[in-house]
Amino acid sequence: MSAMHVYPGRLTFSRRIRAVAGLLAAGILLAGCQGVPASGPVAAGLTDLEQGEQQVLFNPNRPVEGASAKDIVGGFVDAASSSTDNYAIARQFLSPDYAEQGDPSAGVFIYEGSRPYRGPSEGVAILSLSATALLDEHGTLTPTPEGPTTDVRFEVVQVGGEWRISSAPNGIILDQAIFTEVWAPHQLYFADAAGALVPDTRWFLSRATASTNIVAELIAGPADPMDGVLRSGFPAGTVLASDAVPIVEGNARIDLSGEVENADAADRELMSAQLAASLRSVRGVTGFSISVDQTPGFAEGSVAAQPVSGVPKSKFSAVIMGEEGFGFLSSAGFEPLEGVGAAIADLDPSAVTLSQDEPPLAAVLEHGHVTVFGAGGPVPVDDRPGLLAPSIDRYEYVWVSSSVTPTTVSATRIGRDPVSIAIPWLEGLSLRALRVSPDGSRIAALVAEGDSSGVLVGGIMRDREGRPIAVTGTAVVSMFLPGAALDLDWMDETRFVTLTEVGSVARVTIGGPGLFPTEAGSVAEGVSIAGTGSRSQLRVLDEDGALFGLQGSGWQRQSNGVELLAKRG
Repeated sequence: MSAMHVYPGRLTFSRRIRAVAGLLAAGILLAGCQGVPASGPVAAGLTDLEQGEQQVLFNPNRPVEGASAKDIVGGFVDAASSSTDNYAIARQFLSPDYAEQGDPSAGVFIYEGSRPYRGPSEGVAILSLSATALLDEHGTLTPTPEGPTTDVRFEVVQVGGEWRISSAPNGIILDQAIFTEVWAPHQLYFADAAGALVPDTRWFLSRATASTNIVAELIAGPADPMDGVLRSGFPAGTVLASDAVPIVEGNARIDLSGEVENADAADRELMSAQLAASLRSVRGVTGFSISVDQTPGFAEGSVAAQPVSGVPKSKFSAVIMGEEGFGFLSSAGFEPLEGVGAAIADLDPSAVTLSQDEPPLAAVLEHGHVTVFGAGGPVPVDDRPGLLAPSIDRYEYVWVSSSVTPTTVSATRIGRDPVSIAIPWLEGLSLRALRVSPDGSRIAALVAEGDSSGVLVGGIMRDREGRPIAVTGTAVVSMFLPGAALDLDWMDETRFVTLTEVGSVARVTIGGPGLFPTEAGSVAEGVSIAGTGSRSQLRVLDEDGALFGLQGSGWQRQSNGVELLAKRG
């Protein structure tokens, strides 16, 4: 089957960003060319493509007698909305020989807008599509940059006087609006080096049998760039022994191959924890049981309740510095940060980050220095030129980056030697913000050149005590943005929020690894953003000291006279 070649096209980003994006797209498409068998034993990938239990069902048109080549190509793309009987309707648009070869499980090319058609010329028809994202065979979604349209080629022939497709790209092609109707994001959980569960967003067809894909991908393990950062408890060589994970009276029945018995007690516990957390997104699943080659009794458990976020569940909705000092601002008024609030305010800081702990650590950027305030008093940790706002991870390491030397970041925990960590994928880029995710497994960088911005996300490798060792050598471009980069913050373990300058306003965009970006309005002359928790907890500070909160679809002024908006984590 012919490969789909996607070229991201021209960006006003630096060439380094273009190279990262191009390599990423190429990697996805090469994986797609390998594909997953349309029949045979279930393995990791977009398997079990039946649509019978989907909440949203599409019934696309079949080919009609005398249809033009254009109608056949367009009808084939439209028919990808129905996966019933292994895309039986879509296969009707293919020539008899090719209908048996087509592999829809290799991934999804997601586009938006019109689809101009050319051809056929010398047996080739072309659709010009504006790609918005690529989904690989493991369910990992990656956005693509704006640019020239992608020419997608279809070889067409006449069979009995009727046009049919004799060769097409691997995988399927879907309009983004339809994709989000028939596919859904799920959180798969893997463990970091310290044993804490970390979510990873994957997309599968919206149906109860998504349990098959979830279990298969847990067995396959973390995807790049988190391979080496996270791990799965399933031993190497383990596969699903049955071709599906059926749900019987709320119980996901998982039959595994004998290799699973090689797991030690710790890995068996991790497997159960992964299944309990990952299967919660499948409707109607309340528990699971594991058999080995149809012999029951290996393990069983209940599906876990939704985990409590690592973000502090404080009544305070913002951390600010104003006329009354440094502390918390809520609907009830201002409350100073006990202990060190006054000392922080006296420093006249340009940025402050509080840890997620209670009472929190405070990392303060003031006059070119980063100082950490904790139980032992202020401790200086970095004084390089061009320092940016610090970030504090769940293990109490303070991460400090520099716009002058973006490829080296320092991570310091009070009472321990600082760690110098290289970030090679930031070489040649203009770094505006660097933030560690609340679970401590990912690091996000907001970079810019001119009127374009982007967010790159890499993984953080740690030892069993949580000490950072390295950042992954590659990163995923998780968001492409118009506008000059202003600020970045994580909202929770799976989402971040950005602030970019577009004209005279600061645009707010929510996204995350494996997610489509969504715009969340704009604030005139906004300069910084804090993103702890839900959308309703987002705060933007403008250059005149007005603090805004997101209410419904608009931003409402909540306070004046705010000098600084702090972050958590």
